[in-house]
Amino acid sequence: VVGSSTIQTEVLHISNKQMELSERDLTQTQRQQEYASVDIDGDGQIEVPVKGELFPGYTDSDTDAVYKTVWLKDDGDAFSEKYVGYYNISGGLAFVLPSTWKNSVTCIFDSVKEEYVFERFNNSIEQSNSALLYIAAGKTSDEAADLISDGYTQINEHLGVYSLIYVPQSEDKLIRKTEVIKGNIFF
Repeated sequence: VVGSSTIQTEVLHISNKQMELSERDLTQTQRQQEYASVDIDGDGQIEVPVKGELFPGYTDSDTDAVYKTVWLKDDGDAFSEKYVGYYNISGGLAFVLPSTWKNSVTCIFDSVKEEYVFERFNNSIEQSNSALLYIAAGKTSDEAADLISDGYTQINEHLGVYSLIYVPQSEDKLIRKTEVIKGNIFF
């Protein structure tokens, strides 16, 4: 723990039955305490989620700004970027952006529907109106039923909390099929 709400990953090395704390600089792993390190993709290695840059179109002073999450991997000598995406802490959902989305898509929180909308970025948030994906996480059973009747796909339920996605029909070349998107979401 670095501060009252900030944590940092520490790396231990075992050699000749001795455990040693790594002496390398680990400040890049500092993050909010809610960002738990976990093996999000099941490959046997722990990924460290940290706050990344803002999605395109936002500035630090925007009260509704949405930040990317970067999942770091330990390369032995240093940490490097493994994935970039969005991490919904309250819903326990991690969405890894398709590689073609990294610099051409923004994310907007719809406070009315309480869902995240990923849109093709067109110079500003106001001009970005080509939705590619909707993510609704942390929904109740009744809310999930309503969304399913509107065409959403349920992708997870845990302890009565539902996560759903909606991929609009579009000719946009950035649109991905629902099954492809589901493969980029981890819980």
